[in-house]
Formats: sequence, C-alpha cells, structure tokens
Amino acid sequence: MLFITDNEFERVVSRARNRDIAREYYRRDYVVNVSITIDNRGYYHISGKVMINGNIYLPRVLVNPNSKIVSTDCNCIYADEYTACGHIGALILKVQELSPNTFPYRYAVDLEKRAQEEKKSAMRERLLWEQQMAEFRRMEREKETNALTDYIKNQLVNQFTPVSSKPVHLKLLRADGWNFNITFKVGRERDYIVKRVFLTLYHKCKIMNIMLMERLYLLFIILIF
Repeated sequence: MLFITDNEFERVVSRARNRDIAREYYRRDYVVNVSITIDNRGYYHISGKVMINGNIYLPRVLVNPNSKIVSTDCNCIYADEYTACGHIGALILKVQELSPNTFPYRYAVDLEKRAQEEKKSAMRERLLWEQQMAEFRRMEREKETNALTDYIKNQLVNQFTPVSSKPVHLKLLRADGWNFNITFKVGRERDYIVKRVFLTLYHKCKIMNIMLMERLYLLFIILIF
C-alpha cells in the first residue's frame, strides 16, 4: 500500500525553503498530472507534471514497498543531492491527497476547463479592481471638492467679518440753517460723520417744538425766582 508520511516528505525535501515552495505549488494546484505504476518488485514509479506560468516541470519519485522514497528526479535546476526541489515536494503532497489504492493510477487536470476558470477569475478580479479604482477616484474628487468649498468659505468669512452687535450711537450737530451733521458709531470703535443733512418739514417742526418748550421752561424758572 502506498502511503507517504509527512516525515518522509520532510526527509526528502530537507531544505525548509523548498518545502515552503512545495506547499505553495500544491496549494495553487500546479500539479496537473500524476501517473503511478508498480513494478514486479512492488516499487512505485510516480511521475508528474507541474505547470507554472506556462513552464512545465517533470518530477519523478521512486518509492519502495514500505512507502520509503528511494530516489527523486526533476528536469529543473533546483534539485540536488542534498534536497529535493519544490516540484518534487508538490508531487508528493498531491499523492498524499489522492491516496491511490489501485494501480496503475492516472490523474489529470482538465487544462481547457482550468484555463476558462482562470480567465473568468481574472475578469472578476479586473472588474473588482476597476470598481475599487472608480470608488477611490470618487472619494478623491469628493475630498478635493470639500477642501475647495472649505477654502472658499474661509475666504468669505475673512472678507466679510460680521459687525459687532453693539448699539448705534448717534450725535446730531447743527451746521447752519436746517442742515445738520450726524456723528455715529456702528460696531467697531470708529466714528462716522454724515455732513449737511437737510431735515424734512416734519423734523423741523419737532425741533422747533423742542426749542419752544425749552424757552418756556426757562421763562418759568425765571418767574419763580
């Protein structure tokens, strides 16, 4: 019975970096073909095909009847006498997953179907990326608009500062005839003067009445004393 243990995998793929690469190749399902035959001595001859970005690697593993790996081989440059490469490791992990019990054994990935699925996945990722970029651009435009709005608002506030709510103080000074000068303060501590204001007949009568009342009051005071 063919049963390759994790310890056997780590013994053969002795370099930690190669083991990490093997697990990544296996996780990405790069092993697209597995063929296992058994000879008259009970040895398992395992060959595989690992496809990575269009490149094809052909790892091979020989296992004795006790499921001990006797030898390995690959057409890549990363395998040496000290450790097996990531392609061999990925093949071993795939055999562990498949757990075959009848031989000869064949496993093959439908490459055409996988290509269609990868194309669809790439299209979905492209669409998601475009949506994310559109949202990013929208948020950037919104930030720019808000920043410009705040800038204009601040400029307007600086140019048109509201006046103080202090009361208006008026002072009426007669210039000549019925012309008057008006001195007043509004808001800031500053005097404003409006010169030679001509009063209407109504205002003239009011002022004359006030002046007449003042004279009668003075006359009353004189008579008393």
